[in-house]
Amino acid sequence: MKCPYCGHLGDKVVDSRETKEGEAIRRRRECLSCGKRFTSYERIDEIPYMVVKKDGSRERFERQKLIAGLLKACEKRPVSVSALEGIADRVEARLQDRPEKGNRDQGDRRVRHAGTPGARQGGVRPVRLGVSALPGRG
Repeated sequence: MKCPYCGHLGDKVVDSRETKEGEAIRRRRECLSCGKRFTSYERIDEIPYMVVKKDGSRERFERQKLIAGLLKACEKRPVSVSALEGIADRVEARLQDRPEKGNRDQGDRRVRHAGTPGARQGGVRPVRLGVSALPGRG
């Protein structure tokens, strides 16, 4: 794996653990060149989920886009990254029921998750996010 600090391709795995849900493996790695440590995650590549956009075009669901949009929406709020990843986990789990969703369905799920009582304690108010509101989607 390429080191994010120096770009060297050699590393050694220092620690491996499953995530709480058992859906991914977290690996702590150490670069053999610079000695810095970094974390990588391994996930099973499953059925590609498709999002139907407003104009009718289809686009592959990307978890990182969802998290980036949530981070942008909550950047001035006291919400932890782990809470946002939990929201992304729940949205992704629901997508498994139906592999193709309209972006309105996906946005509604984010609003419901952001509006849960636990999230409101963190100062999050429900915000409507469509695919076009995500970074790079002008």
